[in-house]
Amino acid sequence: YSDITGGTMETPFLRGMSMNEVITKDSSSGFLKEMLRQYGWNADIAWNVVMCESGGNSNAHNFSHITKDDSWGLFQINLYGSLASNRPSAEYLLIPENNIQFAYQLYQQVGWSAWTCYGR
Repeated sequence: YSDITGGTMETPFLRGMSMNEVITKDSSSGFLKEMLRQYGWNADIAWNVVMCESGGNSNAHNFSHITKDDSWGLFQINLYGSLASNRPSAEYLLIPENNIQFAYQLYQQVGWSAWTCYGR
């Protein structure tokens, strides 16, 4: 896939699908699980994290000044404060495949510790 900071996403998994098809299909647990299996992590753990973080809702958004949270999409990627300067935009993260790709990059950097839902 291409860099998360811009450009088009040319993933073999989604090639030939319109964005509406991706968004519609992501609400199906089977399609979402298949998307998660495309990466080198434990897809069952990824599924559990997604379900805990967003309930599988690719449009999920959580904002709180108290908890310093401005989290978006399936994996609830936090863009609060200075975090936004080195992460993709909220609009980008609301696209399921983009959110999963960026979550995988976080996973590669710090493992599952990036999500408070891990281990629940």
